[in-house]
Amino acid sequence: NRHLVLPRMARSIDGLIWVLGGAVLETAGARYRTMKYICENYFGQQWPYGDQEEFLAQTDGNARRILSRLHGRAKNGERDHKLVFERNLLVGLQLYQQMMDGEETPPVPGITSVLSEVKLRGLRQVAVSNGPSELVRAKVRRYGLSNWFDAVIAHPQGFQEDTKGLFAEAVSGLDITCERVALISDRVSDV
Repeated sequence: NRHLVLPRMARSIDGLIWVLGGAVLETAGARYRTMKYICENYFGQQWPYGDQEEFLAQTDGNARRILSRLHGRAKNGERDHKLVFERNLLVGLQLYQQMMDGEETPPVPGITSVLSEVKLRGLRQVAVSNGPSELVRAKVRRYGLSNWFDAVIAHPQGFQEDTKGLFAEAVSGLDITCERVALISDRVSDV
């Protein structure tokens, strides 16, 4: 859709915020493999989704919500004590971050053409990620994407749920009012 919408949008906006994981880098397969592994091997539960397509269709991409839902499906039907549940969820999130950090997440096919077109139109571009800053910047460099973005914004401590803060920082970094910025993401939950 972004290929079709971009030409019409470009006249009314001055900048784009790209969600790095999903909109720029292909993360769907890595997310599926990682979540399935945590569900089966850490939570010790049966994977409730069939294939990757079913997983992506039935989840919103928010790791905390997905892991919470997976962990809440206890085999015996009883839910862990709240503190144990939260501890297990936190460990699951840390494991998710570590595993995703090690996954190959190449650029989405055709994304460099889109980034180039946006740059040619004079629009400012910022990439945002809730991953650790050092790792995110290394991936952007490794895939040759640095020249397309005016800034790359990520959390220094990594994997924060505060995406609103990321987006506010990105708008500020563009030095454009939020009314003149469009968000490009692969998840409805980011909007």
